[in-house]
Amino acid sequence: MTIIKVTCPRCGDLDLQVWQLLARRSETSASYEFTCTVCEIDVVKDIDAPTFERLSKAGVRVVTDLGPMTHDYVAAATRYLRENDLLVADALTVES
Repeated sequence: MTIIKVTCPRCGDLDLQVWQLLARRSETSASYEFTCTVCEIDVVKDIDAPTFERLSKAGVRVVTDLGPMTHDYVAAATRYLRENDLLVADALTVES
């Protein structure tokens, strides 16, 4: 069982399990968040890229926000999936 040491601004140091944290990354920043197990406030802390990677490798849930999906991005992703035989949606039939 992996334990992550975090700090609540009200309660001080806490030992949390990986499932109690969430790591978030965008194109320009990264952070982790948790709800304090003592006072129940939501805490968000900015982190650097190496810390984000360590949390991710430890098993912390990761949310990545790479900004809005443009038409060009969706078209390129779809083209890549088709070219590499990875698009399963084409084989699915939706019944109404």
